[in-house]
Amino acid sequence: MTSTIFSADSWKEFTITFRLALKKVRGMMGLLALLLFIVFPMVFMVAMWNVQNNHQEAFTQETLDSACFGYISFILIFIIPLILIFTVVVAVMLFSYLHRKRSVDLFHSLPIRRTPMLLGRYCAGLTALLVPVILNFVLVFAIGFSYHVNLQYSFHFVFNRMFWTLLMTAAALTFSVFMAVCSGTSFDMVLSIIGVNAAYPLLIYVSDVLASCILPGLRVTAALKSTILTAFSPFAAAFLPLCASYRSEWNPADGVSAGFYIWWILCTLLLLGASVLLCRKRKSECAESNFAFPIPKIIIRFMVTAVAGIGFGLMLMFATGMQASFFIGVVSGSLAAHIVAEALYSRGFQHMRKSFSWYGVFAASFVVFYAVLATGFFGYDTRIPNAVEVQSVSVADSEDHDIYFYTTSGSEHFRKIGELSPTIQERKNIEKVLTAHRAFVENNRETRFPYSVNDMGYSSFTLTYHLKNGGVVVRSYPRFHIQGKKDTDQNPWDKMIKQINGIQEYQETANILFYLEPEYFESVSISSVAKDDKSLAEASPLVLTRNEKKELLEALRQDCLNGAVDYKYNPYRDETNYLQVNFRYADSITLKDGKLKTLLGGYSGKIDIAGTSSFDLYSNATNTRAVIEKYGWDKPTSAAK
Repeated sequence: MTSTIFSADSWKEFTITFRLALKKVRGMMGLLALLLFIVFPMVFMVAMWNVQNNHQEAFTQETLDSACFGYISFILIFIIPLILIFTVVVAVMLFSYLHRKRSVDLFHSLPIRRTPMLLGRYCAGLTALLVPVILNFVLVFAIGFSYHVNLQYSFHFVFNRMFWTLLMTAAALTFSVFMAVCSGTSFDMVLSIIGVNAAYPLLIYVSDVLASCILPGLRVTAALKSTILTAFSPFAAAFLPLCASYRSEWNPADGVSAGFYIWWILCTLLLLGASVLLCRKRKSECAESNFAFPIPKIIIRFMVTAVAGIGFGLMLMFATGMQASFFIGVVSGSLAAHIVAEALYSRGFQHMRKSFSWYGVFAASFVVFYAVLATGFFGYDTRIPNAVEVQSVSVADSEDHDIYFYTTSGSEHFRKIGELSPTIQERKNIEKVLTAHRAFVENNRETRFPYSVNDMGYSSFTLTYHLKNGGVVVRSYPRFHIQGKKDTDQNPWDKMIKQINGIQEYQETANILFYLEPEYFESVSISSVAKDDKSLAEASPLVLTRNEKKELLEALRQDCLNGAVDYKYNPYRDETNYLQVNFRYADSITLKDGKLKTLLGGYSGKIDIAGTSSFDLYSNATNTRAVIEKYGWDKPTSAAK
């Protein structure tokens, strides 16, 4: 009986295997190191030299640090795929002996036990992949140091990216080894690696989209894409920092959460332990067969079938707008995917009839999943908190023009520090929101239950209830404008939205006008807009006095509360001739004590305002029109003061 305890001999077996395996892949290690050097340190060095010597504007530390973040984030787009490709190649080179009968008989006849043999080869592969990555990141550190990049701030970002790259390389290699142990051929091994890492994220995504198309109140969430989407897909998870780097609100200090680091460390260890355990139980006769352990094949085939069926069904529905198209797509797409997956794994159709029992498992799972969603997902569709449980309500309308606030000085240059988010906190207003929401839900239940799949639309209206116990309840609904219907009370979606938008507290927290001070904008331009949406007269910027700015702001605020001013898209407006007021926000604003400074947590630095700057004035905007007429700003001859 073979001992499973490492002894001195076990260590010797491990080191012999490690040296021989490393010798086998040293060529790939050298090639990876060379390619990484060309793509990473060399390009980074040339880019930083160009920034320092050819920058047209005044060269500052700020410019250098910003360039460092930008170039590294961009270069990683090419580095991550390169490392992952080499990971699969190295794994195939080191573990293909498991997939050839002569090789596996030869290796298992050697005086080296299976565990040290597998671990020795695994560590050799890890060394061949990680050493080039570490060396090239060290070179990037040295280049950044030579160009005097901010060590405390910039290198924290670089180290974060390096550690994540190393961890995900180790996770990807371990996953590949696990699939090598489970597979009977190298072809099946590579097919399984691609299958899981592509099918799992896509399955989660299309399932979430389908649920959002059926279940009222549920929408595809961005948070889902950064965690659950990649939880079991190391090749996809490796790209997470790149996704974070290109978010509109990106902060260079941002990275992957500590919890996700821990998750992948544990997953890597579990996969390695499972690989060792299965390798010891694996029969030599499994080489060149379909699978040594069939469970991965069953799971992968199920995921591919589900992704193709649901995905193709959704595509047809979005293209045609018909519910029948969805079900036609599900059946045809899933059947085709199941047949292709089985044919690839079985190298033909000899086991096809037997495999259709597993297709039945998918069909039953889909029917149960759809039925649960169509019946409200155990009360999810009607579950709304009581007023006594709610601390505040945040409202997000995708048709609003977002307002963001960015820093403009120091090492925090152009860092997003806040945004305008309508919030309801007063008890009576929270009750109004709940009343409107509850009426909409009840109407939805009466008219649409059981729910069916529908296009979820491109715009949404989201209510986020922040509870006193720290919990959060989020409900998001698509916005559908009924063409030709000017009475919003006949449209249940717009009826709820109109009632919530009419709350004064909502107006005062949603509209930038209620946060502006006279010092926050430099000039104003006023133009008349006609049916053809063209300005009737060229409006010159008006540079106003402080008192004039203050008077204009007060008038605009009052008309906003009266519903006479629009600051976002309104498809139900009857008037096609109106005035438009455009603000030119000041650069590098110094915040005064007031609502905006409070919103930004008392921030004392300089900021820029990005977002909505135009407001539409209709005929009943009497207060603002009176101010405009008082100073003659609406006359074509008005000149800037």
